[in-house]
Amino acid sequence: MEELPITLQEANVLILGYGRLGKVLANRFAALGARVAVAARKCSDLAWAEAFGYESVPMGELAGRLCRSDLVINTAPVRLLGEEELEDLRPGSLVIDLASKPGGAGVGFMIKGLHLAAHSDTIGGTERRGSYAARPGCPQRF
Repeated sequence: MEELPITLQEANVLILGYGRLGKVLANRFAALGARVAVAARKCSDLAWAEAFGYESVPMGELAGRLCRSDLVINTAPVRLLGEEELEDLRPGSLVIDLASKPGGAGVGFMIKGLHLAAHSDTIGGTERRGSYAARPGCPQRF
């Protein structure tokens, strides 16, 4: 969180996945004053997210929503964020992948000022080289 140029209060936080971890994260970030949005694939999860006062986003409708997020936290163990989705993020956004492998955000890279941290050195299953540089001071793998 220290990588963000803003505080969590009033930050736009998007949580990908609304399982056990996603539910706890949404609750904690909301308690800290963040504006929380939850992306999930199940209608029942979206309904529960709305019932708790979070914005709900169907997983297939992330396009256009990512550019409004200061912090994106993935909890789903599937690839959700490919190169196109990562390009949609605003510069300075922080992406944290907490999912078990393979994770959902190929990370360990800085793209247009995005801070990414994750399980592997791939984005969307494709190894990235050249225009993508590893974040200074951050190990390629955790």
